[in-house]
Amino acid sequence: MRAIRQASGDESSVVFIPPAPVITSALTATGNLSASFNCSIITTNYPTSFFVISLPLGLSFDPASELIFGILSVTGNVPVTLRAMNSGGTGSTNLALTIVPEPPARIDSFTMHHGFGLSVLALTNRHSPVEWIGNLLNTNWTALTNGIPGSATTQTVTDPATNLPARFYRLKVYP
Repeated sequence: MRAIRQASGDESSVVFIPPAPVITSALTATGNLSASFNCSIITTNYPTSFFVISLPLGLSFDPASELIFGILSVTGNVPVTLRAMNSGGTGSTNLALTIVPEPPARIDSFTMHHGFGLSVLALTNRHSPVEWIGNLLNTNWTALTNGIPGSATTQTVTDPATNLPARFYRLKVYP
């Protein structure tokens, strides 16, 4: 911290100037296309203003909470410039943001209780239907559900049929 002594006539004062802000948060972040994204920017030395430059489409920055947030809408590697300022100067660095394609929905588990239940995790907003068939030589799959909406939570689909001959299930994933 620097101190500047100011004098004017019979009065004098000392003004303390803090060091320039330092951005101490992680300098890399990864997110999935079409998924919710949050990244906190952590700084020292009491910045009074912030700038984030070159955010990809779908992301915003809230300087009050020091948070980058939104729904990622492009893939690739995006260099994002972070700047924090106070009366002592400017701290600047780059955040290497990597946006990867969305992961497909997946079956997490299955249960046998009052029918057959499939627990499906879908991170992004695509509808992935669950279908069944009684004989793998047949090609006419029957829909159990029209789709699992992507909400980043595990959802359970239940086939209420019990005491049936073999059934085969599939989760269709669309690109």
